[in-house]
Amino acid sequence: MKSALELLVSKIFFIVTLLLGIVSSAQATTNPLEATMSQDRSMYSNDNFIQSPLLDVSQSGAQILAVPKWFQIEVTKRRAGSGEKTTTDFVIELWNAIWEISTHYEIDPLFITAVIALESNFRNVKGSGGTLGMMQILPSTAKIIAQLTKLEQPKDWNELLTNHRLNITYGTAYLSYLFKQTGSLSKALERYNNGPKKETYALSVMSLYEKYKNMHLQETGGK
Repeated sequence: MKSALELLVSKIFFIVTLLLGIVSSAQATTNPLEATMSQDRSMYSNDNFIQSPLLDVSQSGAQILAVPKWFQIEVTKRRAGSGEKTTTDFVIELWNAIWEISTHYEIDPLFITAVIALESNFRNVKGSGGTLGMMQILPSTAKIIAQLTKLEQPKDWNELLTNHRLNITYGTAYLSYLFKQTGSLSKALERYNNGPKKETYALSVMSLYEKYKNMHLQETGGK
């Protein structure tokens, strides 16, 4: 039979062995958050994407999508044709706004990108007849969109001209609604335009949409 001293020594040895095992296991296990951050850093270092994310993912927790080069080139070129300068931060914010809003309304972001390109060349502009912003929305139409889609209305409808995120939200919500009503992107575009050349307008957007899909697929593999 073991003495009290021997039992005490055995217990101490067991506890020390157990603690060493826990420390060793903890060192061998990768922190899930660190693993995710490592993947994010890897994504941003990819040569296919712009190198300066708008937000620090590790501090804010926000997920910022990397921007493909084709989008950066397209936005910069179209805006430059109208005398507009384009910063990297603007392109990143715009891409993420389009992607986030389109995904929310269950419509392809590349489709919405094509609409914005054709309507305004990615600019906050006032069009003929009083249409406003990147997706060229009339305030009167926006009020109808707010009722149809339960959107919160701004205090000043002129914000559709200065706030491109608000403008894209209204335009995307409306196109999503029209698509669900018609079951056709082309028909949704015709009703969105509702002008004498609405069929030509729809064909032009759909053609640009196909172009953007091909460019995106070639660069990113469809991601």
